[in-house]
Amino acid sequence: PLTLQAKSLVQQLWCDNLKWDQSVDHSIQSQFHELLSDIESFNLTIPRYSGMSTAKEIHLIAFADASKLAMGAVIYLWTSEKTTLLMSRIRFAPVKNKATIPKLELNALVMAHTLLQYVVKAIQKEFPTTIIHTHVYSDSAITLFWCLSDPSKKSNGIFVTNRVNTIREISDSLSSLDNIQFHSPKYVRTECNPADLITRGLTSIVMNNHDHMWWKGAPWMKESPETWPNDPVPLTADPPYTRVVEFSQSPLIDLTRYSTLNKAIRITGFILRFVQRILKNSTNITLKQKYDSSFTSSSLLSAFERTRALQSLIRNHQSCHIKPHEVWIRNGLISQDDYGIWRANTRLDHAAIQAETRRPILIPSNEDSRLARLIIDDTHEFMFHAGTENVLNQLKQHYWIPRSRQLVKSQVRSCITCRKANNLPYQYTQTPPFPPDRVSVSRPFQSTGIDFIGPFNSNENTKMYAVIFTCLSSRLSHIEVTTSLLPSAFINAFRRFTSRRGTPSNVLSDQATTLKLSIDDENDYVPPGEENMSRSTAIHHLSRTIEIVNNFWSRWQTEYLTTIRDSKKDPDPLHSYRSSSISPKPGAIVLIIDESGNTPRSSWHMGRIITVSGSEATLKSHAGRTIQRPINLLIPLEIDSDVDPSKSIKDQSIDHQMTTRAKSRRQAGGHLPHIDEKSYLF
Repeated sequence: PLTLQAKSLVQQLWCDNLKWDQSVDHSIQSQFHELLSDIESFNLTIPRYSGMSTAKEIHLIAFADASKLAMGAVIYLWTSEKTTLLMSRIRFAPVKNKATIPKLELNALVMAHTLLQYVVKAIQKEFPTTIIHTHVYSDSAITLFWCLSDPSKKSNGIFVTNRVNTIREISDSLSSLDNIQFHSPKYVRTECNPADLITRGLTSIVMNNHDHMWWKGAPWMKESPETWPNDPVPLTADPPYTRVVEFSQSPLIDLTRYSTLNKAIRITGFILRFVQRILKNSTNITLKQKYDSSFTSSSLLSAFERTRALQSLIRNHQSCHIKPHEVWIRNGLISQDDYGIWRANTRLDHAAIQAETRRPILIPSNEDSRLARLIIDDTHEFMFHAGTENVLNQLKQHYWIPRSRQLVKSQVRSCITCRKANNLPYQYTQTPPFPPDRVSVSRPFQSTGIDFIGPFNSNENTKMYAVIFTCLSSRLSHIEVTTSLLPSAFINAFRRFTSRRGTPSNVLSDQATTLKLSIDDENDYVPPGEENMSRSTAIHHLSRTIEIVNNFWSRWQTEYLTTIRDSKKDPDPLHSYRSSSISPKPGAIVLIIDESGNTPRSSWHMGRIITVSGSEATLKSHAGRTIQRPINLLIPLEIDSDVDPSKSIKDQSIDHQMTTRAKSRRQAGGHLPHIDEKSYLF
């Protein structure tokens, strides 16, 4: 407090922008010399003993105050023996940014908490077992109300919110320390606040007094801590403060209970019909005139009742969000029509458009407006799930919704029907290495892939099918024609194949019904033996065959393997298409792509992911079956199920599995490709 006036004078000189060689006024010089002599006349002996070393329990009392000139905080140590001034700090108020007194008081309170935290940590290093009680006092009622208010309240502003959060962080930090008992900030009167002396200054004559409040603390500190002030806010109007109570109207109907605007209008219409019947015999003329109209006992609402219900919803919504002192009203941007609905005053009064378009209805969206979202959803469905621009243009014909583009984008993005039509499938996992059967030397058709193609018509105009056999290593192909998809027809085609190409060691195929039923055939089949031939002819043919085979496999290793190795440089059909950035997870609701190509996207079924393993997912279908599908044939709808997927599947076999071969976009019915590396022994 002794140096406050001198520092203030130096600050004033800096504000005058004097040059280094420019002399100051004689009045300032004389004032500076007086202050300097006053500081030099200060002479006081301050005892260093505080009684902290012998006390088992101490109290630290921090005071905070601010004025237009400066902000300050001071900390006192109280023991059963004496009261000692420990530490104080002063900061001048900013010159450029003029802050209000309550905000300066809040800064001073932050300063007091910071000093208190520093002193506590310093004492604990020397006396770790001493119990420390911390107290903070301020004479600003507004600042204390800010500390007690909700920190997420936006009306306080960023400045207040940040400093209140800082105070609470320091308070939580002190409360978490051992042997520390933190007490929340309390109110103290100005005449009992020693920090007030920091912001006003003291002369050396006053400072030389040992018994002054600056050295001994507040008068009530002479008593025991139980008698100290303990009020978080002042109980009287000293210092004066005002509580402003503003009554806001609450919504008559909770719109969060209704998923569509049509439901809300229908419920409101029946409520108004009920009110109209009650007021039929009422003596209140005003209410009878307000609801005086013919009503019907039909279970359906008339057009007039629906319009009245929508107007009631809009009026109630506007009354909850538009206050009498709104800027829109003061600046004449909105005005009420004959039905008491606020409409925007635009510059299109002379345009040849509808009256509703010239003066659209205002739907406030400064908060999370449920009515605005219901109107947007209703318009979106009315426009057959059109995009953002089309929905916006239709909305502007009747309504003015602030932040409408942001709200429309949000609602269109959350529309389940639009997600089904527009969302992308999951991205396929990294393609694994080729299986050993693809890159190992083997005899032709030792590992064979099988699939049906067709149907197609023969020359006799009969339906025919074909079974294609492919060698997995050399990519040789063999085709057998069948007349149907029956298991017997496939078994006959397989017997013809093995008669010419030999019996394969393993067969890779999808789990089509025909192939699965053919596995269950118990008839063992033994291929026919070789025809008899002479020894020399057999040796000649065998040598020739070995030579051809060795030549083939030599070229296969030098040409074919290097070709498929470098094919990774080309676009991968499993990763080149557009896909979703969302990763599949259990519990997600997805749309299952129909790879047959015969079903439109709007008729694809939905499922819920149970487990995800690599590039394959196990799902619970719409019919309750457990199926498997590649993840690139699943389109996420960005909906998570509340059911625990791990509890929804029982110990049961998989009813149906998807094809295990890779298909091109055309083979998958014009949709997305997929692949599965699982092989099954036929």
